[in-house]
Amino acid sequence: MGLVNDIKQTVKFEDKRDEVIVNIRYTNNYIHTKCQAIYKKHDITHQQYNILRILKGSNGALTSAEIKSRMIEKKADVSRLIDRLIVKKLVSKATSKSDLRKIDVTITKKGINKIAEFTKITSEEMRQCINLTSSEMATLSNLLDKLRNSSAED
Repeated sequence: MGLVNDIKQTVKFEDKRDEVIVNIRYTNNYIHTKCQAIYKKHDITHQQYNILRILKGSNGALTSAEIKSRMIEKKADVSRLIDRLIVKKLVSKATSKSDLRKIDVTITKKGINKIAEFTKITSEEMRQCINLTSSEMATLSNLLDKLRNSSAED
């Protein structure tokens, strides 16, 4: 078991940093592929879910630029994604009350219900994607946070 076997590499990594980077990228692709199938079953994309999650977590309206700055994938076409969520009636847009030049995006009740339903229905499917205990997930999350913080210092 392990990365070397999974990617059918015949020689061990010489540099642990290289192994870590390949392992993170390989694992990201693994999780992305598994989760993409789950999102598709529920008629939503991972980017649309990310926007809904951001709006729900903001507890209020955000502009497209604010949403984009919080996205996991920074190169996403946020305007197009928002338009598709509007068609599904999961978000709404309105002129900002504080700045008439800006457009605020807000999650709708249907959007909040979609996140709740998605989380409830997919919790077991997601658990199969990430087969770790709560303690292991906390440790991994802390290590990933540390990795990103250390790279900002370099």
